[in-house]
Amino acid sequence: MPQAALVPAAALLGAKAAAAAAFKAAVWAAVKKVAINALINIALAKATQMLIGKPKVPRPSQDVEYSGTVEARRIIYGEMLVAGMNVIPPMTSGPKSDYLHQVIAVAGHECNSLGAVYFNREQLGTITAITGSVDDGKVTSGRYQNKAWVRRYVGTDSQTVDYKLATAFPSQWTASHRGRGVAYIASTFEFDEETYRQGKPEVTCLVQGKKVYDPRLDGTRAGGSGAHRIDDPTTWAYSTNPALCLADYLLDNRLGLGEDAARIDYDLVADAADICDETVSVPATTQKRYTCNVVLNATDRFEDNIEVLAQAMAGVCYYSGGKWRMFPGAWQTTSFALGVDDLIDGGIRLVTALPYEKRHNSVRGTYISPTKNWQKIELRPATNSTYVSDDGEQTWPDVDFGATTD
Repeated sequence: MPQAALVPAAALLGAKAAAAAAFKAAVWAAVKKVAINALINIALAKATQMLIGKPKVPRPSQDVEYSGTVEARRIIYGEMLVAGMNVIPPMTSGPKSDYLHQVIAVAGHECNSLGAVYFNREQLGTITAITGSVDDGKVTSGRYQNKAWVRRYVGTDSQTVDYKLATAFPSQWTASHRGRGVAYIASTFEFDEETYRQGKPEVTCLVQGKKVYDPRLDGTRAGGSGAHRIDDPTTWAYSTNPALCLADYLLDNRLGLGEDAARIDYDLVADAADICDETVSVPATTQKRYTCNVVLNATDRFEDNIEVLAQAMAGVCYYSGGKWRMFPGAWQTTSFALGVDDLIDGGIRLVTALPYEKRHNSVRGTYISPTKNWQKIELRPATNSTYVSDDGEQTWPDVDFGATTD
């Protein structure tokens, strides 16, 4: 029988320590591989999105009156010229039915303001304030002087019933018809052949849309300062910042995605908002880098609405690591580096060059022009003559900036 080998206690302890160190190293190597793999997946996903391009999302006809019984609520971010949906049938009042009444819902939420009103693209003159009298919203100057009354309601939780409608139709339009949470315009037209020789005019209004939460103005968040509170919409403010509008859509549980605030990376929201607010030079002036002015349908696919809002800052928004993350179109420093030691299962092959059909040397497309009645018009084409000469041909991508007004 062989003799048992006697091993010193120190040697045993050394062997255990070495084994523990080796195990720890193996664990960290596995963790590193998982982390690098996740980063690679994110990078590949972003590269894939760039290669396949952005889907074209139909834009609502925001400046045309419409009717229906199952129509989608509309969401307005930024400033837009809009009409609305007729929420009552044609109703008349007066001894000879001389007064025609109309109510159009502008947005399915509270708006910051309902400003200038237009009849057939002609801006109305002076409109009296709402005081609860027969003269509420009376037009006192211009073509429609003393022949039209326009009352604007932004959709607050405290707004009361429209006086003129409640007076004209006490059994149909009661004190309960307050329209809280709905921005709407109530109009009354007094019949006059000369004033309305072309019939009832199309009503549109210049609207400043939703108030949004800004983490930079929240004193309870790291780096923030101010009275904004994410759980108190009364502290929020109107903004055309695309990052803030996108975060609001993600958060909104009535009209948007309804995501939990804890699953939105508000540090990235704040960073993106800062980039959007940066001042850039344009011919003869300066302006903010990115703004958002758009009308969305609450029933459209979440992915489509998110894409429209992200496109307003030439950026991306995706869900990763348990949170929604957004990045605007701007230069960023390197986030991580991939080396030989990071290759997994034989490594990856990442081709950064775009395929031929995705390479362009000129750009053309459309945007929304406030100076052209808020209609979609072609932007001024941009061309790189050096690239065109080198390529031997001119190639164009057609872009649609549906939330861009400049």
